[in-house]
Amino acid sequence: MMSTKIKMSIRFILYSILISGCETIVDVDLPEYNPMLVVNCAFSPDYEWSVRVNHSIGVLDTSAIEPIKNATVEIASDDGQRLLLSRNDNGYYYNPALPYPEANKTYTVHVSAPGYTDVSASSAIPIATQIDSIRTRWLNYAGSKELELTIYLTDPIDIDNYYQLSILEVYIYEGYGIYMDYDSDDLIFGNSGGTTFTDDLISGKSYGIKVGLEAWQVDSGVLQINLLSASEDFYKYYTSYRQYEDTDENPFAEPVFVHSNIENGLGIFAGFNTTSRRFYVPGYATMSESFKSVPVKTSPQPSPTSILFPD
Repeated sequence: MMSTKIKMSIRFILYSILISGCETIVDVDLPEYNPMLVVNCAFSPDYEWSVRVNHSIGVLDTSAIEPIKNATVEIASDDGQRLLLSRNDNGYYYNPALPYPEANKTYTVHVSAPGYTDVSASSAIPIATQIDSIRTRWLNYAGSKELELTIYLTDPIDIDNYYQLSILEVYIYEGYGIYMDYDSDDLIFGNSGGTTFTDDLISGKSYGIKVGLEAWQVDSGVLQINLLSASEDFYKYYTSYRQYEDTDENPFAEPVFVHSNIENGLGIFAGFNTTSRRFYVPGYATMSESFKSVPVKTSPQPSPTSILFPD
């Protein structure tokens, strides 16, 4: 009996030592974090200039990220133009008097603010790849009806091209459109999640991209296809941001670093160009010609800023 008590005491002592070892507190001196300017701007010939400026925070910092309201934001083009975004709306810098961005022209943004290192970045708007045609057909899968869309395009030869494909359901009389989720097993999308792709498989060729919509999704009868031709930085930022969102709640996932092209800072400055085709879905009454050109206010992504930088 005494032997058993001794063994139990020894086990208790060893267990206590292990537990006390787990409670050891180690003080770590972290280097002081110096905030950097964060600049975000997606620009297109369809929108006026708008640049969002705020600042970064440290990993352990729980304070809110505040907009920078005293920055100087200037954009220079490769033909010598210098554009000052003189108006500030809670960290968004703009100037409606300035000319819209132009395709096939390189722009450089320069941003400075008291207490921060100056930052800059350059990008260009690619020439928009056109949508050649759209073919539609209704399919039945085990009693479920699906609309198959084949979207034809011709990829420009001898240059690297980056794309994003979106579909909107358009409500003509209400004057707005809603972005729709679609299915696709087209190889062109690879592992992007079905919205972005490169021309690796179709370089310089004509190609038809197949996507599918459930019948219940097609409510208004009017669809709009948007083919976005993106700069390389736009494509890298968007795909890395999507990957970051997909893994953000997974503690076992590998860290994802969101792409940035801002020198001495963080964020993205990237150009894009969009081609749109609107059509009536077969099975609905024919849409009159007067409605085909009605401007559509899209939701939930009404501007290039929210396409890349959702709040």
